Amino acid sequence: HLPEDTARVIWFGRHGSFHSEFGMGLLRPVLAELERAHRDRPIELVVISNNRMRFDALTHDVRIFTRYEEWSNERVFFELSRADLFVMPSGADPFSLCKSANRAVLALANGVPVVASYLEALEPLRDAMVLDDWRAGISGYLLDPGLASAHLALARPVLAAEYSIEAIARKWNDALVHAAGAQAERPAAAAVAQLA
Repeated sequence: HLPEDTARVIWFGRHGSFHSEFGMGLLRPVLAELERAHRDRPIELVVISNNRMRFDALTHDVRIFTRYEEWSNERVFFELSRADLFVMPSGADPFSLCKSANRAVLALANGVPVVASYLEALEPLRDAMVLDDWRAGISGYLLDPGLASAHLALARPVLAAEYSIEAIARKWNDALVHAAGAQAERPAAAAVAQLA
């Protein structure tokens, strides 16, 4: 029974861990910006994760619509098919900083614009998403469909060149050829060293 023009904003991932600053708790600063944007367009935040109690504690007093879904691959893809925006806040600890772009890539490949914290892994997609500006990204994508369309169009060739099955296969092939070449050079170098 949500208003017809309600925007669906999704976040998916593990709820968190003791060894790193990541997970659902990182949504706290994002919630304030979602509440601000909610004044101009109704927003439902959909969290797909593995800890309902943590979700309830995080969202019990927020002033937007919220919904929790238990983690499954099927649920992630279903919610992506209906989403208007994916938010991806990250922590500043070493574990978080070295994370991959996989969730942002998945969202963009499914036609969902992304607002995220900067990670080095997101560099190839820098121009196709909004980084480190929750207010501009959330309002921009939810209130200006042209911005979302433009950024998704910019993402498509990058996804094809960097993250497609063909691109990943090429990168694996290059890495394996390089590793095999390095392995073959070791015995030859050892033989030369023995002769010297």
